[in-house]
Amino acid sequence: MKSIRADLKQPFKSLEELYTHLCRLSEVGYLREQKIENYISEKVRVVGEIRRLAEETEDRKALNYYASLILNKATYIPHDVSEAIECLLRSCKLGDVKAHYMLLRLYSGQYDGEYRAEDHQEEIERHLSALKMLEDHHYAQYFLAKHYFESGDVQSAMPYFELAVAAHVPEALCFKAKACMRGNIEGLAKDGKTAFSLFKKAYERCIVLGDSALMEEHLKHHILYHLGCMYVNGFGVLANGYTGRCLIVKASEKNEEAQKYCESQLAGSEWFDDLCRDVQNLDVDSFFDGTSASLDFKKIINDDDQWRIAGNARFYSADDDDGEEHTDEASYDENGEAGDNSRRNTEIFDPMAQFGDADIEIKVFERGEDYFDESELNAFTRDNDDNRFTLKNKRAPKIRLEPLGKKALDKVFEPLDQMIGLNEIKKEVRSIVNLVQLNALRETQKLPSIPVSAHMVFAGPPGTGKTTVARLVGDILWEIGYLSSGHVVEVARQDLVGEYIGHTAKETARALSAARGGIFFLDEAYSLSMSDSSRDFGYEAVDTINKYMEDHRDDMIVIAAGYKDEMAGFLTANPGLNSRFKHHLDFEPMDGEQLFAVYSEMCKQYKLELAEDAGELLLKILKKAHRQGEFHKSNARGARDMFERMLVKQAQRLADDMENIESVDLQTILKQDIYVSDTMRDGNITYLSSKKDD
Repeated sequence: MKSIRADLKQPFKSLEELYTHLCRLSEVGYLREQKIENYISEKVRVVGEIRRLAEETEDRKALNYYASLILNKATYIPHDVSEAIECLLRSCKLGDVKAHYMLLRLYSGQYDGEYRAEDHQEEIERHLSALKMLEDHHYAQYFLAKHYFESGDVQSAMPYFELAVAAHVPEALCFKAKACMRGNIEGLAKDGKTAFSLFKKAYERCIVLGDSALMEEHLKHHILYHLGCMYVNGFGVLANGYTGRCLIVKASEKNEEAQKYCESQLAGSEWFDDLCRDVQNLDVDSFFDGTSASLDFKKIINDDDQWRIAGNARFYSADDDDGEEHTDEASYDENGEAGDNSRRNTEIFDPMAQFGDADIEIKVFERGEDYFDESELNAFTRDNDDNRFTLKNKRAPKIRLEPLGKKALDKVFEPLDQMIGLNEIKKEVRSIVNLVQLNALRETQKLPSIPVSAHMVFAGPPGTGKTTVARLVGDILWEIGYLSSGHVVEVARQDLVGEYIGHTAKETARALSAARGGIFFLDEAYSLSMSDSSRDFGYEAVDTINKYMEDHRDDMIVIAAGYKDEMAGFLTANPGLNSRFKHHLDFEPMDGEQLFAVYSEMCKQYKLELAEDAGELLLKILKKAHRQGEFHKSNARGARDMFERMLVKQAQRLADDMENIESVDLQTILKQDIYVSDTMRDGNITYLSSKKDD
């Protein structure tokens, strides 16, 4: 791959390209396409290039863009506010009005909660004065208005806002359009037609001024997204699903909201690829020459048989304020002869409707905030057999320019350290992390990396925390930058083994692929190799896992879990399997004191307090149960079962006097509430319960 470098001749464009490249380093296909072997080293290099460009450039737009990445906590970019302030002050000295506005937002606490307006009044006044000195500058008027709007001072904002709108500042027109769309600014009524008209004018001004003159990046794509949603939802314009979807797909080339919209609601439909092909080379700018966007889209439709439309389809013209429909065809009377336009076809034309797929219907949002909210992404995600291993909890990678210090590392390990017992497990995980940290340090010194294989075997009975530890290991290795996501894909035999030859390998590969960047947690791994028959499909899964572990060890960890004795058989199921797992972690059964600690934690979680004699008795019971092996196969799960039965006994005790129960009664566990199974009773404790109490 030819390295992407900072270009000081085109700083803003170069900065965008570098950051786009940086974000795509989490995509497996992109890494293969660019032939990038070590994505972590590439991330470190690219971040260095971005910072070098920001230090050396005198381009105002590039400085503002880099500062916005920092202040908005963009993925992979170190969050150093002082560096952002330095860039913005340099931009201010070069005469940039937007930099003053960004500093106003920062000092007002809108970027970083640690900044409070009352602590930075001097800086706020200084940058406000600088903008007011330039108030004949149309963009200064726009940014002053935005600042006052964001501060809740509508009265001060409106004069500047109206001046910016009257000057046809595209950003101001777009801002007013969204205000009319939502009705969230006093004095601006919610009006779809006005919003549509303002969006259209804003786009036309973008064309006249050119992209280089705009203060907001990718403003045209932002406008296209909103216009598309208005067509889809029929808000301010006659609903036209095809036109709306085309605009949204076009907007998705640069607009993040449109990208999420396409991923959640359009991608996966049988017509989506065709739609993207139609839109790919579309010259949207040509649609804003006074003709209707719908009429222009009709040309695209007619170019392809699958979008063929009926001759009497009518389209709404966005230029008509009366909302009436117009047609480029003659009107026909009820006898089929040409006549006047008094009888019109009022049906909404939507070429997408021909596919009859209920999933393609786009949700009409009634709330005022926006058309699409990232928090609703999971609700839109399709979950079918083709992508049943698709993850909804994948995280963006963290990039570390240097190893974490001891204090930061201890904080990362805090959730694991708080787990009860598991001292040897904690030591082993720390040793793996130390090796990864050492590699990171070697990279900063330009030394070759030491190969790290972090695949693990978790051997032990149920209830000892194997799954919980796997999740925490994912979190830790994500925090230090070793895993790009750190998510966990949990599978067992039933998730992998298919019904015919080749099916198992396909399902296993899908699950492993979903685990890229995180942890593939194979529970009861031994069940794949317990059959005496070599034709059992479980062996096919083992072979697939074995190969995948070696091919993708740099950004994925396989953890095989199960009973200790049975796991020995699993590791011999494939000749190369045992050598792949470098770390064998034994989860020992919990002793009585550890079980008591688990029990106490559950009491603390639900604000319950053990009476002194109840606590003493419980500890005695758990120690005896441990000696008898009662909890060796259930451990923390057994303690939880005992805890839940205790709650039942407490409820039975309090039920007879329900009307006089006080808060302290609900929070106190007495001696007689402790549950003891028949197998744990002896002469010392038989009085605690009876079968009828269970």
